Amino acid sequence: MFINNSLVLSGYQKKKKNYFISGIGGKKQNGDVNYIHTAIREMIEELFEIYIIPNKLLEELYEIKPLKINYSNKYVNIVYSFDHLDDILEILYSYNIKSPLYISFPSCLNELIFNRKINNNEVTHLCLLPFVKTEIKIDKNFINDIFNIKDIITWFFTNIIVFIFGINIINWKSVL
Repeated sequence: MFINNSLVLSGYQKKKKNYFISGIGGKKQNGDVNYIHTAIREMIEELFEIYIIPNKLLEELYEIKPLKINYSNKYVNIVYSFDHLDDILEILYSYNIKSPLYISFPSCLNELIFNRKINNNEVTHLCLLPFVKTEIKIDKNFINDIFNIKDIITWFFTNIIVFIFGINIINWKSVL
C-alpha cells in the first residue's frame, strides 16, 4: 500500500469475479521467501506486468523500509509512502526495467497513473482514493456523469478523425 497523509494508491481489478478497486498486493506464492518478498513481487507484477525479477533487484528493494507493517490473521499489509514509491521507480529504472504498460518507464506517481496503457492486465487503471476510515461510496449521479463523458469523448474523437480525413459528415457549427 502506498500512501501520503490524505491519499492511497489503488488499482481497478476487472479480472476478479466481482470487479473492484483495491490496494496493490496479493497472496504468497511458492518461492516467496517472506511477506516482504510477496509484497515486492506483487507490487512489480501489478504495477508493471513484470514477472521475472532479478534477485539483486529484490535485495535492493528490501532495503526500502516500510512506514508500517500491519498483521491480521493471514493478511499482512505493508505501508509505504509516495516518497518510497519514487525511490522504487528510480531503482527499477536503474535496472533498465521495461514494462509492457508504459512506453517509457515512469519516474513519478503522475507518470505511473496517467501514462499507463490500459490493456487486459490484472490491474488496469490506477487511481488515488482518499485515505479515510469509512466506507467509500460513489454517488450514482457521478457514475452517470462518467459514462456520459465517455460517450461524449468517444463521439468527439470518432468525428474529429472523420473530419481530419476529409469526410465531413457532421455540421461542425451545431457542435460549437
